[in-house]
Amino acid sequence: MKKLSIILCLLTGLGAWCQVKKTAGTTGPKHLHVRMLTKAYADSIVVRWAPMDPVAWLMGNDSGYRIVRIDYTDRGHPVTTVLSPRLRPLPLEQMMATIGPNDKYAAVAAQALYGKDFQMTKEAPYGFAKKVKQAHEALSFRYSFTMQAADFSPAAASAIALRWVDRDVKKGSDYIYVITVCGATKDYVVDSSAAFVVDNNANPIPPPDGLQGFGFDRKSELHWNRRQRGNFSAYDIGRSDDGGKTWLVLNKAPYLSPDKVPQIPGAVKGGKDTTIVKIDALMRDHQVFMDSLPRDYLPYLYRVRGIDAFAEWSPWSAPVAVEGRDLTPPVAPVIDSVRNTTGSQLRIVWSQRASSPDLAGYYISKGNSVKGPFYPLTKYMLPKETRVFTDSAAVAHVPNYYVIVAVDTAKNVAASGAFPGYLTDTVPPSAPVRVAGSIDSMGVVRLHWAANHEPDLKGYKVYFAYGARDQFAQVTHVLLADTSFVDTVSMRSLNRRVWYTVVAVDNSNNHSAYSAPAMLKKLVVVPPSAPLAGTVTVAARRVTVEWIESRSEGAAGYEIARMRGQPKTPDAGGPKTPDAGQPARYALVGKMAQDWNRRSLSFGDTISVNTDYYYTARTIDSTGVRSEWSSPVHVVYRATDSLAAPAGLQVRLDDQHHHVRLSWQYKDKGEYFFVVYRGFNHGALSAWHSFDKEASSGEDDEAGSGGYDYAIKVVYRDRPAISTMSKPVHITIP
Repeated sequence: MKKLSIILCLLTGLGAWCQVKKTAGTTGPKHLHVRMLTKAYADSIVVRWAPMDPVAWLMGNDSGYRIVRIDYTDRGHPVTTVLSPRLRPLPLEQMMATIGPNDKYAAVAAQALYGKDFQMTKEAPYGFAKKVKQAHEALSFRYSFTMQAADFSPAAASAIALRWVDRDVKKGSDYIYVITVCGATKDYVVDSSAAFVVDNNANPIPPPDGLQGFGFDRKSELHWNRRQRGNFSAYDIGRSDDGGKTWLVLNKAPYLSPDKVPQIPGAVKGGKDTTIVKIDALMRDHQVFMDSLPRDYLPYLYRVRGIDAFAEWSPWSAPVAVEGRDLTPPVAPVIDSVRNTTGSQLRIVWSQRASSPDLAGYYISKGNSVKGPFYPLTKYMLPKETRVFTDSAAVAHVPNYYVIVAVDTAKNVAASGAFPGYLTDTVPPSAPVRVAGSIDSMGVVRLHWAANHEPDLKGYKVYFAYGARDQFAQVTHVLLADTSFVDTVSMRSLNRRVWYTVVAVDNSNNHSAYSAPAMLKKLVVVPPSAPLAGTVTVAARRVTVEWIESRSEGAAGYEIARMRGQPKTPDAGGPKTPDAGQPARYALVGKMAQDWNRRSLSFGDTISVNTDYYYTARTIDSTGVRSEWSSPVHVVYRATDSLAAPAGLQVRLDDQHHHVRLSWQYKDKGEYFFVVYRGFNHGALSAWHSFDKEASSGEDDEAGSGGYDYAIKVVYRDRPAISTMSKPVHITIP
């Protein structure tokens, strides 16, 4: 602490030599800065400095730099020596005569200092162009090039008054060097800079660290740490294609990559492009160098070395190997048609509009949605000449979406767009059941019913009448995707009862029979009206329910309850809403406050796949009185189950009839059928025949001589579930 106090006192006195006093009562001039580095060589000490902006650089050139050395070896009696009272850049003629015409960095510094027009030319060093960011501003241009020239050439640094070599030193002594710009203006003053150094041999310069290499298609990308122990100003990049025997330096001048992505003209200020953000983060912490590779799949070695502010090069880093690889996918195929040829077979035809020289073959995948997920139909790659494939296990009542995946010899893939195929459907869905509802004092009808289980269900239509034997009229203008409906009836009419019935519609526009009518009574209630369920959105496992707020006077908030699973009792008429107390199967999952400035509130929840959920809500007024619970909103996110493959497939040869007999065992609830796959001489398995759920055996009377592989899987009709394929069983027919 005592040593630090003495240094601060000395600096305070030295700084006063060239400082301008601040005017009393004003904020004073703006303070600029000079950064200084020192390096000891035992017989000499080199001092390097650099103004931190163009204005400070101009002031230093104009008024000169005062260089002061303080011999601090004897702490009690420091000795101060002025090494240079006003060091300025050399005149142009003296600079060129002193350095010589072969120093390209001195020529750049001379042009920056004394040239009338300073602009980029073909003769300007390549590395400088990478460094300069402010090309539109001449002063910044000159300043940037001058600082680079001083870093790369000791002679240039000395000629432009940014370097001093002190040879009047003693080995092992302690010194403090102070740089001061001897001049100021009413607007600017440059603060002094100081550095402490012991005159011993400097530590060796460490090689750059953190070098990494990444290979792409005929390209390589190098990363290494931007912050280095050697404080490097720029780098050389070397490459070897013979295992390190010979090296080629790739850059013509010392290289330094920018530390952020340049602003694109016309880009939105403050825009958050995730790719740009990632590149910015990379360039902030790493140097980045791109190189073109002559060949893919040939290992190249790369190494880097750095140059510091004293124009000294570090040792080369340890080399890293980079190998380019083919990343260009084949041209994507195009599906031309998917047609139902017979039964559960869909014939897929595709074309390859543009040829790919390295095309290897195709895989076929299938899903029940245009967005997937898609599951492979082909275990083995189809030959590249193939253009037709038949899916013999297409699923009825739901769309079968197909994707053709082209693969090249480097394992790059390109997929076609998803193309739908449908089996002919003439079977209507079953009539909805457990239709129930209620009418509140405002005439709002809340109707709900149990969800149908048909996989191709499209929606529901709701009809009403004022008598059980009257003609029912449709009240819905569009198909309902949910199992609830909100309607309004007049409370002034003489009818005290209203009948509602529901019809289910599938994707083929088949209509079910009418449900059993539900009779609803008009009621007059004192509690506030319950909120209404509006839009229900299911995105993957996230459900959002819109609740239309009650307009009853005194409405203060809402409670939301949720039930998971189907009702246990078949005569419940749908999931029961909670009573005044805590419901048995419902659970409170949220509360929301009334907002009179909005029409509705949104409630979000996370659900599991293939599970029925029911949501209901009620209104709480300011006195604590609660409304009836709203009609439950049914929500389910359906996803295709993936089941284990059937076991026990047996294959034997009937020598008498020269047939192949197959048998298997599988029992489960629900509606399903079996699909048997066959392959010849270890070729690709393709769907051969389908069997009803009652079947446990089959016969192949088409097999000739040779080797055959058989496998089986199960497809469910009453739910979206398909098993994986069993392990193939091989048989050889003589």
